[in-house]
Amino acid sequence: MSNKKNEEQKRQAAEAFERLYEVVETLRGEEGCRWDRAQTNHSLKQFLIEEAYETADAITAMDRGEGTGGLVEELGDVLFLTMLHSEIGRQEGTFTFADVAGGSSQKMIHRHPQVFPDAEGRKEKKDWEALKKEEKAPVTPQEEMEQIPHCFPALLRTQKVQKKMQKYDGTGGDFLECAGKAETLLAAAKAAGPDGLTPETGGELLYQVCNLLRLSGMNSEQLLKDTLETKLAGRASAQKNPEAQ
Repeated sequence: MSNKKNEEQKRQAAEAFERLYEVVETLRGEEGCRWDRAQTNHSLKQFLIEEAYETADAITAMDRGEGTGGLVEELGDVLFLTMLHSEIGRQEGTFTFADVAGGSSQKMIHRHPQVFPDAEGRKEKKDWEALKKEEKAPVTPQEEMEQIPHCFPALLRTQKVQKKMQKYDGTGGDFLECAGKAETLLAAAKAAGPDGLTPETGGELLYQVCNLLRLSGMNSEQLLKDTLETKLAGRASAQKNPEAQ
């Protein structure tokens, strides 16, 4: 991309951002929208989660060849909510968008010392996890695991906790041992039958399968979603073309 085109796009982005800032400011103003004025950081939490999921779906749609329009729209919704949260903070005197954007820039610069030179002009590669720890007060391994967001989908949070467990004490790091546990639990489930299977056995089986996928480098949350969509698409296709079965 030419420098001229890049500079023009940066100018357009700055203008679009300024316009969005003004829109959010107006919506939260005295003559603004009743709904927007009534919102709090807490009340907007559910919408931010929903928009994140819708953005992920838009990326999936883009991967299917459905274009980038959906992704552009959903990213806009996420940006709007970020701005709205920040405007609420500004009005309450707790934080501003400058704090949000400035903090993000500072964090990314700190975490990429191989890209951004220090005060003496030096660039060096450092461990990502070590750099993250420098930004926060020291915590114990248990505290670190408990700080993984509880609002994460269960499979996603489970794999993140499992990764920490393996890192700190080696728990769950042996693939064959994990597979053996899963096989034992599956055998117990088969023996118990649908009426005898307990939530404890079912949960432990799911936990071990989740760990097997993690050790294989797979995201269990995304894998299950993709498999479900494939099943649904196959079912829809079969219903439309029953002769093809």
